[in-house]
Amino acid sequence: MGGPPGEVVEAALTGRFDIMTSPALLEELRRVLAYPKLAKMFGDIDEVVELITVASHVVRPTVTLDLVRDPDDNRSWKPPSPAALT
Repeated sequence: MGGPPGEVVEAALTGRFDIMTSPALLEELRRVLAYPKLAKMFGDIDEVVELITVASHVVRPTVTLDLVRDPDDNRSWKPPSPAALT
């Protein structure tokens, strides 16, 4: 993978930032990777999602935001812990 997406992956793998995700986002990723065109590119979808899960901080959101008309595009949010802000 090259270009900007590859740069983002490389930055994450080298620890320049932390990857944050949630169970809902991981399920959406699994659904999208099952699209025929993407499934050909990524192969074993379960393995891809598992690798992202292991490489990420998986949070369990406590607040659901209602910011856009399409409810599927609203996301849940977990406020950061005080320790994360220092």
